[in-house]
Amino acid sequence: MKRFALFAAFILLSASITIGIAPKEAAANYDKVTLKFGHVFNADHSQAKGAVKFKELLEKKTGGSVKVQVYPNSQLGAEKDMFDMVVAGSVDMISTGYGLAAKRYAPASIIDTGFIAKNRDHLMRILASDAFKEISEGARKNIGVRTLAGFYFGARQVTTNKEVKTAADLKNLKLRAPQNPTVMAAVKAMGAIPTPMALSEVYVGLSQGVVDGQENPPAVILSQKFYEVQKYLVKTNHLVQPSFIFISEKVFSKLSPATQAAIEECAQEAADYTTKLAFADEDAGFTTLKEKGMTFVDIDPAAFSDAAAKLHADLAAKVGDEKLIESIKAVQ
Repeated sequence: MKRFALFAAFILLSASITIGIAPKEAAANYDKVTLKFGHVFNADHSQAKGAVKFKELLEKKTGGSVKVQVYPNSQLGAEKDMFDMVVAGSVDMISTGYGLAAKRYAPASIIDTGFIAKNRDHLMRILASDAFKEISEGARKNIGVRTLAGFYFGARQVTTNKEVKTAADLKNLKLRAPQNPTVMAAVKAMGAIPTPMALSEVYVGLSQGVVDGQENPPAVILSQKFYEVQKYLVKTNHLVQPSFIFISEKVFSKLSPATQAAIEECAQEAADYTTKLAFADEDAGFTTLKEKGMTFVDIDPAAFSDAAAKLHADLAAKVGDEKLIESIKAVQ
């Protein structure tokens, strides 16, 4: 009986020691570091909520050894400036699209080209593909930013007061577009006339007939109240856009393997969370726009095959890697 009691006491002592030291041993594997994470969105945006989720996940996983300071609303500077600082390693992380990366590494522009992704589900499959990993790895090697995870940002749709039944009905429509080469190229490829105009001027421009329509994700159409001066929403899905969580390679390479793994795991989980929020926000936006009286027009994606072919031929000339483009397009 004494031998049994001694054995039981030994087991309990061993368990208590193991339980007592495990968290300390686990914490010792993580660097004690604070990561500065910047983005341009306000707290209500899904991308801002995703950044906060990443902070919560990583700090919990590492027992507080790794801390994340999130700077929303361009607190660290304009998006371009923040991206440059991440490249340099003076800011650790940023949440943004691949547009800024594409200015330094041409293949990065593939993911933001019109009609590459058919819809949001197709986009998420592209982001999970080996072909996209080739792009992200190229960006890491050539720019010095590591793509930790990608998530859904939104799909751009056309609004107009002209009844549109087919893709051909968009021909020669004056559509307001931002001064973004990718967006303007997609609008032009659809046969419309891209017309640059500041977002703050678009409502008046639409109401006065300066432009026939505009293109934006549902959230912008709602926030700018374009439904008050536009009758039709044409679901073109001409640009189905992702966004990403990036970390400076200079910063990441100095961290321990355990810290690196924790960052990658939490970034992916935060990205998945952000995608769910963005899907829900988009669905709610479409519902509200219908309630506001907009008439929705669905167009067969095949109707834009000529537009897509032109855009992708131009892309191949710019990137110089047609095989990589075809690999992305081949993702089903």
